[in-house]
Amino acid sequence: MQDESATRPGAEFASDRPGRTFDIVGKGRHAMSSAESGQDHQTLVFARQVAEYLNTAIAESRVNKLVIFAAPEFLGYLRSELSDTALKSIALAESRNVSDLDEKEIKSYFE
Repeated sequence: MQDESATRPGAEFASDRPGRTFDIVGKGRHAMSSAESGQDHQTLVFARQVAEYLNTAIAESRVNKLVIFAAPEFLGYLRSELSDTALKSIALAESRNVSDLDEKEIKSYFE
């Protein structure tokens, strides 16, 4: 699975300027900040899609063991979305971004 939006700059995820709010004390106004960036949200959505696929594959016994290589932040998101059964099926999980490697280089990890 690939998420093409993962390589887009964070600014592309914001639709417009942040809303404005009044200060609690005084007459000042300032921009509101978002607790989660658009890119973080998109990463979490993709992690949920991958987790759903893996959870189903484990539940239907199409897969027995999981070997996961993922960027550290994505691996955290993915683990949080995996079922208990899928988590128990992880044989190896490495927080390493291998997305810039070609297929041959990735296969070398398993030799």
